[in-house]
Amino acid sequence: MAVTESPWKAAGDSPSRQLLWELSRLAVTAQEDLYERLDRDSQEREAAHKSALAKAIAKHEKVRKDAEAERDRLEKQMQQERERRAAEARQEEERQRRVALEREKVEKRRAAEQAEAAARAERAATEERNAELARQKAEKDRQTAEAVKAKKIQQQEEAKKKADDERRVKEEAAAGAGAGAAQEARLNTSTAKQSRLITQGQIRNPQREAEHQRYLEIHKNLKELRKSMVQQAKQDSKLKSRMGDMRRDIKKSVGQIIEGKGKNTKPQKKIMDTLREAITSFPQPTVNLSTLTARIIQDMQAPAFFVYLLNQFAKAIVSQFIDEAAVFSKVADPVGTIAIYMFARDEFRISGMSLIDILIAKYHVVCPPLFGIHGSESTDEGRTRLGWRREEGGGPWVSEQNHQDRMTGLGAGYAALSLRNFENNRMSNPYPPYNFWRALTGILNVPAGQITETHLILLRALLMNSEPRFLEFFGDSAKMLLRIAVVEYPQRANKDSLAAKILSTLGDAMKRDKKLYLCLRNVVSMFHVIEKETQWRKDNNRLEGFDTVKNSKPIVAVGADEPLGGERMKAAYYHGADGLGGVHTSHPHHSSSSETWKHLFDSPPPGTLLSSTAASVEPSMSPTSHLFTPSSFPSHLEILRILDAEPPDTVTIIAIGPLTTIATAAAHAPATFLRAKQVVVMGGAVDVPGNMTPVGEFNTIADAVAAARVYSLTSPDPESTMPPFGSATSLSDYPTASELGDRRLRVVKMPLDVTTRHNLRRDEVKAKLNPLTEKGSPLAEWMNAFLAATFKKMETLHHGHEAEGDATHIDLHDPVCVWYAVTFDDQSSGLGGWEFIKGEDIRIETVGQWTRGMCVVDRRDRKKAEKGEKEVEGDMGEWLSWRKGNRVDRCVKTPGERLLAGVLLETIFG
Repeated sequence: MAVTESPWKAAGDSPSRQLLWELSRLAVTAQEDLYERLDRDSQEREAAHKSALAKAIAKHEKVRKDAEAERDRLEKQMQQERERRAAEARQEEERQRRVALEREKVEKRRAAEQAEAAARAERAATEERNAELARQKAEKDRQTAEAVKAKKIQQQEEAKKKADDERRVKEEAAAGAGAGAAQEARLNTSTAKQSRLITQGQIRNPQREAEHQRYLEIHKNLKELRKSMVQQAKQDSKLKSRMGDMRRDIKKSVGQIIEGKGKNTKPQKKIMDTLREAITSFPQPTVNLSTLTARIIQDMQAPAFFVYLLNQFAKAIVSQFIDEAAVFSKVADPVGTIAIYMFARDEFRISGMSLIDILIAKYHVVCPPLFGIHGSESTDEGRTRLGWRREEGGGPWVSEQNHQDRMTGLGAGYAALSLRNFENNRMSNPYPPYNFWRALTGILNVPAGQITETHLILLRALLMNSEPRFLEFFGDSAKMLLRIAVVEYPQRANKDSLAAKILSTLGDAMKRDKKLYLCLRNVVSMFHVIEKETQWRKDNNRLEGFDTVKNSKPIVAVGADEPLGGERMKAAYYHGADGLGGVHTSHPHHSSSSETWKHLFDSPPPGTLLSSTAASVEPSMSPTSHLFTPSSFPSHLEILRILDAEPPDTVTIIAIGPLTTIATAAAHAPATFLRAKQVVVMGGAVDVPGNMTPVGEFNTIADAVAAARVYSLTSPDPESTMPPFGSATSLSDYPTASELGDRRLRVVKMPLDVTTRHNLRRDEVKAKLNPLTEKGSPLAEWMNAFLAATFKKMETLHHGHEAEGDATHIDLHDPVCVWYAVTFDDQSSGLGGWEFIKGEDIRIETVGQWTRGMCVVDRRDRKKAEKGEKEVEGDMGEWLSWRKGNRVDRCVKTPGERLLAGVLLETIFG
């Protein structure tokens, strides 16, 4: 601040002025101090303000950074959730895309053609007349043979009865001695098992538990709906008059469902009509479906009486599974089919939503283990969780047998519900097959210490009749799960568990059924492809071909599934797991779904009687294919039926596999079987090495006993070359030589010696099939697929093939037999050159450790007895006798080793 000099400063001569100056000076000084103090206070406040401001800014910055960090965390979490949902959506979209693509690829395979009734009747009448004549002759032959055998059989039966009585006495004595020890062991095992389960506790899946509780709540709400409808009926006379009748109609119709195609039309129609009446006649009152479905939905209303009847229908379905499928598991399939069909129909959906959850809720109540729920069978709580049921009125638990029967029926029923194929159906599946997978894994994931008899019984019921469909839906993944289910899972259970032992045997049964299924699938698929091929040729103005197949449809019958002697042979290493190099996996659009054909080959109903002669065998056939006729009788009976219906020496049998079925037919009715003109056999190796062992060929080794039995029918004395006692089978012995008379079987043998000289080269296949495949030929595409796999296998099995490339070849073993059969008697074919060693004594080794299946011939330079001469002394095995030994015609030369490949391709493709 500037200070003005006082005018009185120099006024020293005046005291008053001096005083005034001093006073003014004091005032200025005080003012200056005030201003300085004010400035200082202002600066301090400013500093404090700045400090506070800085602190506020710092705190704000911290809050901002914390907020940004939280925001980043939430955004990251939301992004992860979005990505997870997007991934799930992509997976679901991809699954739906694959399903849709598969549906597009698979053509409709339902056959519609039926033979004309008049033609069928005429053919049946002709066959019946011929059969009657042959039956009379066969009956006469049979009576003669039985008269000779009667005494021998009676003696054998008496000896057998005596031996059985002695054995039974010994077994009863042994059983009595061991009963006490066995009971004590079971008690100790049960106690130890219970202790182990309690110690380990229960491991539960929260997600499955929550889902289970949701369905239990639905079931509870359905009970409330039932009570509500009963009260409503008391106020509505129209509803009251119909409610009881409609409920009983549904229950009665479900009870009338039986096994058999086309046999459930009436009960199915009655159920549909009843449900339709509920919708149209009683649209009010309505019920909110949000409490009756496991889905999260907005307020959706449906006619309450319709939902009530659906609930009654579901209840009847479950009861039918429990009451009927427990005893006859195959009954579950038609019941499950109709149940799914009702819940799939658009008219019984609400706003496009199926009400299948009504049925599934009941399943959650009666069979919780299907949905991953498990517990201990030694506690009340555990039994409740496992679906055990109490006697009426809350009494004691039902018996163990009753519970096991319930689980068996419910398991078979669940498989019937969840493994339905909708690929050729315009309706969508309300309960897709992934639910079956989920149920199966839910049981298989139960910890070892918590596996109960309920789980084992339920698992067997799920798989018992559903394996083929399970494999169709899930392929290799199903194979893996099946192995776990029938091999590993029983081993994890209590070692004394009877249910575990029974489940483990299911694996062997599945293997047998799978072999049969794969074989039938290949045959049916072949005819399926040929039908597609003829249509393709017709559409492209080509000759359709296959006239013989069209004019005389082949009969397809199921052969034996086990050899007469020895273990079953496998050739999956060469032909692939499916027998055709994996063609059903690589080209599924050329395979036919088993649901359209497997039932055609079911065995005749129990009680169907077949006499010991072929004359009484009537074919059981269905005209379901354009090109073949399926038979429900085994193939050996079909062979005998044909032989009996045709004149003697007019039927040639071509055997291109093991001779099990041929031997069975011969044993069943020898006189009828010997009406055959000849049996052309692809099998054996005489002067060349075998293809399975150094001396054995596959078909002969696969059932050496059967081959020996068939060859023995060429002998003047069949008993002389029959397999020894150690190779005995359940088949009957042949009649003696005198009983057979003079007629013998002619066996034309095509061994490896001649078949391996006929080849089909890769370049020949390419030249013929590739152009046709490019033009869309289904047959060329199908054959290219499995032949390519065979050529590739040849490159890995034999020296030299890997370097041959297009010259790699496969041997035409089986086609040589067919070539002979269709040309040998056909003079118009112009094919000569078939040469044979006739009447050769070729015998089959049946018991040798290293030589089983070997074709044994006498290579010694020994003189044989001529007819009428005395037998040679010291003739071990009677190789030099004119009365003994086989008489086989062995082919040694054909019309041309390089000719067959061209004939084969030209015959098939023109």
